[in-house]
Amino acid sequence: MHQFNVKSLTFYAVAITSVLILFKVVTAYGESQLKAPKSVFGKYYITLAENLSNCKQNTLVLDIQQSGIFLNASLSTPTNQKISTHREKNPSLNGKFNNNSFSLSGRVDNTRLCNAIPETLQASLVPEGGLSGQITFKDVPKSIKFNAILQKPQEQSTQSFK
Repeated sequence: MHQFNVKSLTFYAVAITSVLILFKVVTAYGESQLKAPKSVFGKYYITLAENLSNCKQNTLVLDIQQSGIFLNASLSTPTNQKISTHREKNPSLNGKFNNNSFSLSGRVDNTRLCNAIPETLQASLVPEGGLSGQITFKDVPKSIKFNAILQKPQEQSTQSFK
């Protein structure tokens, strides 16, 4: 049987101790400095602050899917919205969540609000739990402000069975 070498034992003791200290330092840093972003996942009813010209309807539905700080969303009108529990496979808007605000952009093919096609949506979380921001439409000279309210999960499930 081989005898234990003092140099080998010292090397392994120092290596194991170093790994444990490094693990403790990294864990302490992660717990104090790294925070998960707030959740914005869900369906929001958007109400525009002003109507588009010659338009009486001013409501859209924003369906946001979230993976960490990355967002995918689809935009529809309440009348065009499919009543189902599944989510759109290829959301048309993409964006990134940053410091309680986000910007979504992309191509919205099937959603029109009185012949205006939405292009870009910028929003911030509000303390009450909804969103506030502005939306830019193609061929409309200025952005229009909006407020959005999160649809409760109970409302989503009851509407899907109607």
